[in-house]
Amino acid sequence: MVKKEIDTKFSGMHSDEKVVFFFRHHFINTLLKLLRFILVWVPVLLVFFTFFIVGLRESTERKILLVLFSVGIFFIVHGGFLIILDGFLDAVIITNKRVIHLKKSIFLNELSDETKFENIQNITAEKKGFMRNLLKYGSITFYLYNKQNRIDFIHRPVRQFNRIARIREEYMLSKNLEESSAQS
Repeated sequence: MVKKEIDTKFSGMHSDEKVVFFFRHHFINTLLKLLRFILVWVPVLLVFFTFFIVGLRESTERKILLVLFSVGIFFIVHGGFLIILDGFLDAVIITNKRVIHLKKSIFLNELSDETKFENIQNITAEKKGFMRNLLKYGSITFYLYNKQNRIDFIHRPVRQFNRIARIREEYMLSKNLEESSAQS
């Protein structure tokens, strides 16, 4: 099997670091956020439409309310697109030295969580429940010395776990070889 390294750079990348692979959250994560958004705002607009616009006769107030209703529809569609775009901006990057979980949003929010391979005590993958097994998503947890980092809504978590564990093992072997050659 031929190893394929991704030629990618990102902010905060070390000079001796290479991106091995990356993945995004499962689509169900974005779908659930979008569904919650729609279930809140569509009924609000429907109530607004039925009580205020339908009850008014042809008048200036009705025209103003129709414009407000159209603006509301625009903001719902725009909000939906922002939720979908936010789903594409969240990513997990696996380099040859660490795991980086990037959580970005369109407006003023960028959070990254770094887990170095040398600090990881244990890694677990989990897929509990009927829907998680049916849609093939779950979570990966990295156990560190004093805390744990959990990444949810991962597509095929066992497969990603195996890839991360293999890269971590290669890193630890190369680090041990470097330390033993330095001691000699």
